[in-house]
Amino acid sequence: MAGEYEKIEKVESEISEWLKDRFLKERMLFSQMAELILESLKPLAGYRQDAARGELVLLTLASRMFNDCEGAKQLLLWGLPDQALPVIRDIIECTLLFRLFQKKPKTAQKWLMNLVEYQPGDVNAKLVELGVDAKEYSLYGPLSHAGHSNLLASLSHVQEMNLGEQGMLRTVHFGSARTAETELFIQHCFGYCSF
Repeated sequence: MAGEYEKIEKVESEISEWLKDRFLKERMLFSQMAELILESLKPLAGYRQDAARGELVLLTLASRMFNDCEGAKQLLLWGLPDQALPVIRDIIECTLLFRLFQKKPKTAQKWLMNLVEYQPGDVNAKLVELGVDAKEYSLYGPLSHAGHSNLLASLSHVQEMNLGEQGMLRTVHFGSARTAETELFIQHCFGYCSF
């Protein structure tokens, strides 16, 4: 058992070494975005006896969005974009709810007090009625498709190379994908988070 754990540590060390110089620009942009999120939450933070329930709802959603962003970032930096997509989709869901609750505080109170769940399509329809153009909703469908265990959403860790007459060489990356295509996909996913 101890020998197996040493092998796992070696793989983790190699992944960490590979990641050291990757995605530096994305990390910087993400850091700036996180600072903006935290800055916008300062008015909601701290204890006040007169704090409205709506503020509690917004703070709850905002902290979930921040944690989702941090979780997605870690998965992406470890070369696991397929696993990051459902987390990114949750960011979109939280953003939609956040927008709705800002416009309709009573809806926020129902969410808080009655544990009412709102489907993203319904939330977007309500936002349209309120005149809010939630552009992030356009990402929800593709993220939903990519967040499930279907073939097309599961290929970022499979690499195929044509070896000419010898045929195709197929490599499956366990733990972290290191292909140029996957790096591009990871950058694309960071774009989702920044959107």
